[in-house]
Amino acid sequence: MLVLWKRDKLRVQEIGEPLNLDSATLTPLLKRLETAPLIRRVRSTEDERSVLVSLAAVGRALKKRAQTVPSHVLCAVFAPSEQASGAEAAAIPASAAQALASGRRMSAQGVAGHGEPM
Repeated sequence: MLVLWKRDKLRVQEIGEPLNLDSATLTPLLKRLETAPLIRRVRSTEDERSVLVSLAAVGRALKKRAQTVPSHVLCAVFAPSEQASGAEAAAIPASAAQALASGRRMSAQGVAGHGEPM
């Protein structure tokens, strides 16, 4: 979904390249996404061997909700536990801030660090 949110209407091979996945691996996943219905798959009119994948309306709408996932995960993972000692509890917010900053840098670089923002 991240690849399609960056650029819609891609061939299966173009989706697989930044993810280092081949079409045989992607096809079952894409079929499930089509059933969801988050995407649409259509044979290319220029080359019948190629399948073009584009976002469905539901898939486009999901992008906004998905943008909040990283911060929610960090909050859940780095929430101070009741068993943590004072020093451990104090280190958790610093770790969370570092992880969040790292995630933002990775997000700014794009999927698999190809330099394109997500």
